[in-house]
Amino acid sequence: MLFKRNLPDRLLINFYIKLGCDDNLECLGAMINRFVPRMELEMETFSFNDNAEERFSLGCLSFLDDFDAGKLDSLYVENDNGEYGISVTRQFSFLELGFYVFKVSVYNKSDNNRMFYDLLKSDVRNTDILYGYGRFYSSKFSPASESKIKKSFLGGQTIKISKELPLWYEHPSNLESGAIKGLYPLNYWKASKLQGGPLAEILSKYKVEVTELDGQAVLIELDEEVLDKVEENESQLKSFVRGHLV
Repeated sequence: MLFKRNLPDRLLINFYIKLGCDDNLECLGAMINRFVPRMELEMETFSFNDNAEERFSLGCLSFLDDFDAGKLDSLYVENDNGEYGISVTRQFSFLELGFYVFKVSVYNKSDNNRMFYDLLKSDVRNTDILYGYGRFYSSKFSPASESKIKKSFLGGQTIKISKELPLWYEHPSNLESGAIKGLYPLNYWKASKLQGGPLAEILSKYKVEVTELDGQAVLIELDEEVLDKVEENESQLKSFVRGHLV
């Protein structure tokens, strides 16, 4: 799909994965192995559970096949310079959900959005993806917090946290039934989100193409023109538009 304006040159995609309390992490290892060959930077090593000093070759990722989900807090896939292109972090640990939620984040060039859709289509049967989205960003933004980086006159940096982040972490308890964080350029939703309600009406009104996956989930791509129109014309969803971080 063509976009109206030039995009920032980076793409962030986040997936929220559900795992049972007795599950291992084999599906996360398989997902990482599918992403790595398609990354802009050559990924060489990984570290986990915030132990950045101890790095392992990617061939050791098979340890996840027998690693209990509850024992993993974080995992970072990196190149030789320690720059990471994929991160896995456990989310919402303060909530009693009855299962674990891991966020898989992928940082890559912005022209690879179609590649990630293709991967989702092939992987969805093997992984319980609760929700996913993608957005574009520039060097002025922190992809980890999805917030603007403000530089001071003395050379320091501060990150301005957007309003969307704390709200998302305070009220994600209906994630399993289809909670979403906003309208993004790239969206992976539970199919139930299209069964009435304002979001379904918006997609119909602006003739947005929806790709169905096995009747359980949908893929939706929203170009800048649609995002701009929703923000301008749909007052009830204005604050829900999460466009490009430029």
